[in-house]
This record gives sequence, structure tokens and C-alpha cells, in this order.
Amino acid sequence: MTFLVPVFNEEQVIPFFYQAVADFRAAIEDRYQVSMLFINDGSTDQTQEVLKVLAGRDESVRAVSFSRNFGKEAALFAGLEHSTTDIVIPIDVDLQDPLQTVHAMLEKYEQGFDVVLGKRIDRSSDGFLKKKSAEMFYRFHNKISTPKIEENVGDFRLMTRRVVDELVKLRETQLFMKGLLSWVGFKTAIVPYK
Repeated sequence: MTFLVPVFNEEQVIPFFYQAVADFRAAIEDRYQVSMLFINDGSTDQTQEVLKVLAGRDESVRAVSFSRNFGKEAALFAGLEHSTTDIVIPIDVDLQDPLQTVHAMLEKYEQGFDVVLGKRIDRSSDGFLKKKSAEMFYRFHNKISTPKIEENVGDFRLMTRRVVDELVKLRETQLFMKGLLSWVGFKTAIVPYK
């Protein structure tokens, strides 16, 4: 299993993320091997150096670095292209999506699901404008497009190798990952979290 982690100027946060994943890994190492694939999206701080140190100390850590900032969508796609494990889980380095949710995702995976969406059910910390703009986006998108995009679902999800292999076959130049991840199909489950 690989945690796919796009980063941009995250030198301060990466060590905390690494430790949280190391603790998580210790809890499931009897069932799953856990690795981390960081995509350095053109950081201008010490992110690259922090990643080099971690990769030098821990063979489960890999990093791909861009020459400049291409954006999160490109970083996610590059991570999918460089992933090699049977399970890939994109996750933000700031841990806004809790690692504990991955246990429930793995249960769904073990039940035969190829995609397990992490769905945030508590948006109380979001400001009024963020809530309203997200609500309008989903309403508009789902009215005019097929397939629909599940509301309050970001990039945090579990995907099997079959899903990843199909995604990387798509040669999109204007990436909209939420759309691509919904469009590709496969047996899907939802795990709600706060």
C-alpha cells in the first residue's frame, strides 16, 4: 500500500506526517506493507532536502520532484504513474483526512471494492463561502455531467492497482482528477469520516 502525497513547500509538516504514517504502519504491518510516495511539486523551501533525508533513512519512502510548480492535479497524476503497489491512497500531508479512516477503507477493500471514497461528513470548520461555493460546484457539475461526483469527497480515497492502471492510460492534458476518478468506474464504496 502506498500513500501518495503531493507536497509544495511543506518542509515543516513532512516530519509530522512521516511519523503519523510510521505509527499507522506499525499497527498494520502484519497485514500490509506501507510505503510513502511524495510528489514534490516544485517546492522552493527545504522540502526536497527533507525528503532526501527521509528516503535515505527509510526505504519505504520515495520522492519524485518537479522542476517547477505544476499544481496538485499534475502531482497526483505523476504519483499514480510512479506508484507500484496493489493499493494507492492519495492523502494530503497536513493530515486533514485522518489516517484512522484508512482502517475502514481497508475493510471495504477486503470485501472486494476497487475504490473506497473517504467522505467528510462534518464541514462545520469550513467558512460560509467555502461551504456555499462547494455546494454550488457539486450541484452545477452533477446537473450537467455524467458520472456524478460524490459531494464532500476529495482526493482521499483507496484505489486498487486495476483502477490506477486504467487512470494512467488516460492521456489528459487538462487534468480534473475528481472527474477522472469518478469517470473511471469500478466497484465503489464510501467511508464517512469527521
